[in-house]
Amino acid sequence: MKTGKSGKFLMSLLIAIMTVLSFHTASAHAAPDAIKPSECSTHIFTVYDETVGIGDIGHSRFYCGSINNGVPIEFSDADLEIAVDNPHMLHAYANPSLNSVDFEGLEKGDAEVTIYWKNKPEGTKYTFLLVQVK
Repeated sequence: MKTGKSGKFLMSLLIAIMTVLSFHTASAHAAPDAIKPSECSTHIFTVYDETVGIGDIGHSRFYCGSINNGVPIEFSDADLEIAVDNPHMLHAYANPSLNSVDFEGLEKGDAEVTIYWKNKPEGTKYTFLLVQVK
């Protein structure tokens, strides 16, 4: 009888531990305290790779307010438009699964990426990235 109760207790304890671990794993991949562009009433700042090689991929991340204390921006394809002044030199595209705009170097030179935040309520609605392809 005691073995049955002990087995049930251990099984319940194991299930509880597995539940906590699975929640922790799922939440570790989510952006902590991330907000949508429509919730950012100040400037959207960016941290990005300013130089990429031909065939290399660069990334940019966005923050509301400031880079150091800003809240990460979480976006979808519907939240922004991306344009490159020289698309033969650099290919840029949204990567919502990583909350970044990624770009690939195609040809040597300088290219400017313009990001228009469609749903941003106030402040500057554009972000500009100057990328050098080496």
